[in-house]
Amino acid sequence: MLTWERVGKLINAEANYPGERERLVRQFRIAENEDLMVWQGTVRAGMCDMRVEMIEDILNSEVLMELFQKFAKDESLCEVPTHKFANMYLREIEKQCFSECSKVLHDFWNLIDDDLICEGGANMTVFYRRVAKREECALPTDTLLLLVEQVWKERCHKWHPPSVFWVYNDKGATAKATHEQACKMHPLDVGSQKNHEEMLVQGMCPEGTSCKCPGTWFREPLETSKIRAARVYFTGGFASSSPFFFGDMMQKLWVDVIRDPLARAWLSDFQLVPSFYWFLVSPPYLLITALDTGKVLSSAYNKWSCSDSVGCWPEHPVRVKRGGIRGKCRIPEPSPKGRSPLWFMPPPMLKATKKGFFLRSCTLRSCSPAEQRIQKVGFGGSSSRDVFNCQPLIYADMTADQKKLYLLDLHETGVGDEYDLPVLK
Repeated sequence: MLTWERVGKLINAEANYPGERERLVRQFRIAENEDLMVWQGTVRAGMCDMRVEMIEDILNSEVLMELFQKFAKDESLCEVPTHKFANMYLREIEKQCFSECSKVLHDFWNLIDDDLICEGGANMTVFYRRVAKREECALPTDTLLLLVEQVWKERCHKWHPPSVFWVYNDKGATAKATHEQACKMHPLDVGSQKNHEEMLVQGMCPEGTSCKCPGTWFREPLETSKIRAARVYFTGGFASSSPFFFGDMMQKLWVDVIRDPLARAWLSDFQLVPSFYWFLVSPPYLLITALDTGKVLSSAYNKWSCSDSVGCWPEHPVRVKRGGIRGKCRIPEPSPKGRSPLWFMPPPMLKATKKGFFLRSCTLRSCSPAEQRIQKVGFGGSSSRDVFNCQPLIYADMTADQKKLYLLDLHETGVGDEYDLPVLK
């Protein structure tokens, strides 16, 4: 049976409950007595006053969306793909919860100069006072601010999220129910197949990515979403530039050679013998340590399968020579199968640039706040060495007008001189 208690366990609601309750108290949505009993509240029934992030978790849970789809009264809803059902569910929640307030925000926005707001020079005090008086916008403060931000993006940005519940469509190893996956393993190969050539490519990966299943048994690669969050793309696209094997050996040496002997010496009159250290750093001991680590890695490899990490993973930019100029950062050409027509662009909100002033190799980095604000796309930097994609949408999700504007910016920055751009009818 599908109950809210079971749904809550799936989205970790119990762990989020204290923070959610504190949020509602802080925003005067509920009032508690000395015994922490709620004696008054203005929380609306249903999901509307939940944190937007929690609603996003529900909408992007494939398990929940598949279950909700089975309970749909309209039989035709049971036949559509899960990602389409999830988006229909998303639009219905947005309509019930926020449509009236969104209309109010747009109406009040029309009373202010768009250019002034978009450049950050408008006094919004009168705007917020007007909104606060409208019953349609009697929402939790954090939710209202997200709605205002959504309206700002719709009015100021050429490429903007279609919904306040929207999440990035990276098509990565972490599946999102509101987006269709581009690559996966055959159901009979899940948990057993280690050959990436057996992947099923059923769609198109976002720009700057391709279908892969990197071996997470050895070290943890960074997905596109983590590059955005980290703001820095580490060496080789991995969370650590040191191999797991070396790190495991050093950890074992630290415990056996330094930490434990010093702890025992401090707790007793035990005298540290130099020969003890010589033994622990001797070739025989290091060999044993290496063999132990090898066993750990071998066990991890045997448990790992391609289905553990299959998805669209970022391609690492490399230095190339173009137009007689060295040191240009460009995305290497991936396999034709499942690649975007704009495969040479970085993933959304990222840029291909050099690592630093003294580091000449190329890397992927999150766009700076200034680059995000102006939505910088195309070639840029000194001698057009960098490639920018500082907007949130993948090309496949853009409207026809957004695609035209996007390709126009790419042409104007010289991308069309190096690569073949799509031709819109």
